[in-house]
Amino acid sequence: MDLEAEELRLVDLLGEKTRIFKVPIFQREYKWNEEQRIALWNDISSIGTDYKSSHFVGQVILVEDHDEGDDDVQVYKIVDGQQRLTTFSILVCAIRDVAGLPDDHKNVESILTTHDQTGKSVRTLQLLDNDDKAYQHIYDGDVEQVGSDHPIRECYDFFADKVSDLTADEREEMLQNTVHHVNLVRTSCGSMTAAYQVFQTQNERGLELSPINLAKTKLLEEATKSGLDERDVRRRWEDISTRLEENDKVSSAAPRRAITHYLIVDDQYQAHGRITSKDFYRVFTEALDTHSGPTEIRRFVGKLEDYTDTYIDIHEGTVRKYRRNKRNQINKQMRFFQCKNAHAPIVLLYLVENVSDADEMEKLLRLANKLNVRLNLEDANPAHHRDSMYQFVSQLKEAEQSNWEPSIEELINERTVEDEQLFEILKGRELPNSAFTRNMLRTLEEDYYQAGTPETQLDSDRVELEHIAPQRAMSSNKYSSWEAVFNNNEERFDLYKSRLGNLTLLADSQNVRASNNPFAEKCAEYRNSKIQMTKKIPEEHDNWGFEAIDDRTEKLAEDIINFWGT
Repeated sequence: MDLEAEELRLVDLLGEKTRIFKVPIFQREYKWNEEQRIALWNDISSIGTDYKSSHFVGQVILVEDHDEGDDDVQVYKIVDGQQRLTTFSILVCAIRDVAGLPDDHKNVESILTTHDQTGKSVRTLQLLDNDDKAYQHIYDGDVEQVGSDHPIRECYDFFADKVSDLTADEREEMLQNTVHHVNLVRTSCGSMTAAYQVFQTQNERGLELSPINLAKTKLLEEATKSGLDERDVRRRWEDISTRLEENDKVSSAAPRRAITHYLIVDDQYQAHGRITSKDFYRVFTEALDTHSGPTEIRRFVGKLEDYTDTYIDIHEGTVRKYRRNKRNQINKQMRFFQCKNAHAPIVLLYLVENVSDADEMEKLLRLANKLNVRLNLEDANPAHHRDSMYQFVSQLKEAEQSNWEPSIEELINERTVEDEQLFEILKGRELPNSAFTRNMLRTLEEDYYQAGTPETQLDSDRVELEHIAPQRAMSSNKYSSWEAVFNNNEERFDLYKSRLGNLTLLADSQNVRASNNPFAEKCAEYRNSKIQMTKKIPEEHDNWGFEAIDDRTEKLAEDIINFWGT
């Protein structure tokens, strides 16, 4: 990693006459509060006492901007430390104004003023947007031009009030201590990627620095250099981010994960496999570098917008690309694939972008769901499950489209256990009361027991998971009729209550009526059900207990293997 760390004084950092320090776009606004200002004032006031000759304020992480600087003037982006550097600069302005010091006072000028490439005097510190305008007024001595509720004005007023209570000698001493006896570690990094790694390793304060913010900065810088309207590009980027962040069906890792998926799916970019948070900025930069000039950068942003539209449609199950008579089935398969599968969107995005034929899409989604069902039923560890999704996309990218189906079948064989082993797992497996379990049984009902007959498609909002023997059958007085059924063996029942054989589906109204009733009364509702797996229960079982659960578990496991087997 290209970096250099050095401990020095505030004057050594800001006092060089050819250094400009800029707050990059990804940084937050100035936010220091009164508690932080009081602590800093007390720390600096204590310098020169018997026990303290200086004050250390931590690390400042910088990246040199070679595009804006030249051989004579160095321009640095402040990755970490902008809040502290801003506060010190405001403090110096307050001392200058209260003490009536001239702008060319050595200790004032050394912190506040530097020179640009033309030799013109400029502010050493340059902030963002409204903060920069407010600080410019403070720098110019026009404090009243800044609203009294602006954090920068509040900071200035706090220090000006404190300095007013000092004598002339004490004010000079305070300035001297701030400039010459405040120490810090300057860490200079050769790239934003290196700076981010240093920040993540050493920062524990939860500040707002992330790969997605670095990517935003890079995009806006390139857009500005190409002559595009930076405000328009920023607005479009923020619209993408907001839509992803505010959609409750999209991952909480959005928009970084979403854009990662876009870059992997798009064959224009050389992004392969899973991209970690650590690698995101590098991969994003490489993708952006393939677009040069205003037209290409505008095209890049447009692609991100289009992908965002599709990505949200995938999560909401509202993809409209396919013909109407297939659209509902395809979207249902997409929703099922996302059950208990955090990395499903990368697969779905690739398929939607590359498959236009509805029949082919339906076949591929059934294979995708076979992979996900098997991974979930065998309780694959999260890393294996995640990597299987990325390998799915890699398989498709590497194979001819005509060979996709056998390629996916091969992947399923490689990434999941054999059918015989899965059958044994299912015989003893407990299944949670979850959307995945409910949708798995619903798919088995619709597409296996009833072979997808349109009139038997179930309304997912009206179908609930039913435990034939209530989950609390052995732990509540109101279920007393069930205790004898299981020989009062609570320990064994705990192992059986969530097994496959004790689960079925019921319409919500029937589920309420069946409730916690004895088995014979439940069967009255089961016989009236339109759901075949439920209707069969009273036909095949006269009573309920451990043996019945074992028997039905084996039958359902066989059906699952027949439907989702290799």
